[in-house]
Amino acid sequence: MLCWFLGVVVLESSISLLALTGAVAASQGLIPDLALGGPGQTETVIPTLAFSLLPTAIGMVLVACMLAVIVSTADSFLLVPATNLARDVYGLRVKPDASGAELIFVTRVLILCGGVVAFILSDRFPTILAAANTSYLIYGTSITPSLLAAFTWRRATSTGAVASICTGAVVTIVWKYFVVDALEGSPLSNPFLLEVSYPAALSSIAALVLGSYATEPPPARVWQQFMNDGDSAAVAVEGRDDDDEGEEEGRLGEAAGSSDDEQALLGAKGR
Repeated sequence: MLCWFLGVVVLESSISLLALTGAVAASQGLIPDLALGGPGQTETVIPTLAFSLLPTAIGMVLVACMLAVIVSTADSFLLVPATNLARDVYGLRVKPDASGAELIFVTRVLILCGGVVAFILSDRFPTILAAANTSYLIYGTSITPSLLAAFTWRRATSTGAVASICTGAVVTIVWKYFVVDALEGSPLSNPFLLEVSYPAALSSIAALVLGSYATEPPPARVWQQFMNDGDSAAVAVEGRDDDDEGEEEGRLGEAAGSSDDEQALLGAKGR
């Protein structure tokens, strides 16, 4: 475990230092291919160094590390949402009796669809950093309000959370690609409206609140696992006591039913 940790630290530090060195060299004109491409070309610092300046063996190792980072990140980004959709949406809402093989098949189909969508969207961004910034922006404005509400607000419901996630993602995309361009140069142009995170986060929070109050409050067993305080502990104990009492009543009922059946059988034999 320690060797793995040290290896990751050394590898990531080496790649970061190499990228920083290449970016500085490109800005100073020491790497003509990168200097001619402008600031946006600095994202290709590591591939340029690997193919053009480093020895062949070291360049091959660097390219292998770069591809490993890309593949490990890409498969995680595809696998996590596909698994969540297959199990939490398809397996719980669409077809609760789905078999394990069927869930695996649905997961694979969703991974393929996600890869196609990601490939199509890759042409919408001028640089990799722009794509990463948009993805983190969507994640922050859609997931963060629901995540914080799960640990801080007992009145939050699953309906409000879903509405918050969908609203945050949709508002982020629409605002970034349509509204911002329309606001630039208009009388309504101001930093608050031109920064996508403000209207998207506010819309997500509003959807969370409205969706939660429009539905029934969640039972204590739902929110008590996220609230680590005295009240939740008491509710948890009370819930366990109620469950124990219910099980005991069920066992007594089954015993009474068995006794009645035995008495009826003995009466029949006596006749």
